[in-house]
Amino acid sequence: MKNLNSYAMSIIALVIAAGSTTLMSFKKLEKKQTDVTLFFDGNPAIESQVKDPSNWAEDNPGSTCSGTLKACSMDVNPADLQGATGSRTLNPSRIILGASNTGTTSNPTYVPNKAGGSSTNSIAPHNQN
Repeated sequence: MKNLNSYAMSIIALVIAAGSTTLMSFKKLEKKQTDVTLFFDGNPAIESQVKDPSNWAEDNPGSTCSGTLKACSMDVNPADLQGATGSRTLNPSRIILGASNTGTTSNPTYVPNKAGGSSTNSIAPHNQN
């Protein structure tokens, strides 16, 4: 009887561990599904265009993002967007964009970064390498 109780407790522990792992996997998957990809529609050689939230929209302008270390797209939390689904843009009160020059002074190429705003969420830029 002692062995039976020991086996039963082991099986219960395995079921609980498997269930917990499965639930944690769903939470991670759910987080990824909520992010929205915004695409850059501007000139990455002009800092003000990379910083302009209206140049980052959910609808892909058909840009191929060719080049070296240029602004291309970014993933953001939907709470940091404004507008209708399918054509949302960054909400400038939630996320203020900055831009870092990854090129040279004479041949600049800018990539976005989060410079401020009321949101505690981060952005995940995807820059063409």
